[in-house]
Amino acid sequence: MSLHAKSVAIALVAYVIVAIGYVILVTQRAADTPIGDVAYQGLVLGLVVVFVIIAIAGNAWVAARSPADADAIDERDRLIELKGERIGGWVLAAGALGALAL
Repeated sequence: MSLHAKSVAIALVAYVIVAIGYVILVTQRAADTPIGDVAYQGLVLGLVVVFVIIAIAGNAWVAARSPADADAIDERDRLIELKGERIGGWVLAAGALGALAL
């Protein structure tokens, strides 16, 4: 597995941890107050910081274990990245249009 693929896997794990944490914390807060009154802004900022810390620590750990692979990107990695960016662009556009429609 290349360093780039490991980095993507670390990001996926970090996303899942942060998303599950967000759902758990919001549902705990919503148990006491109506969902419209739940203060989520500080929670989102805190979880973004947690995500960044997990991503940086994970990537630093992987890079330290295999420093020779740091710049190795093959054709398959480039194609996967391009496809991911294309699909991500469509998802971002759909989300932005949905937000504007709301």
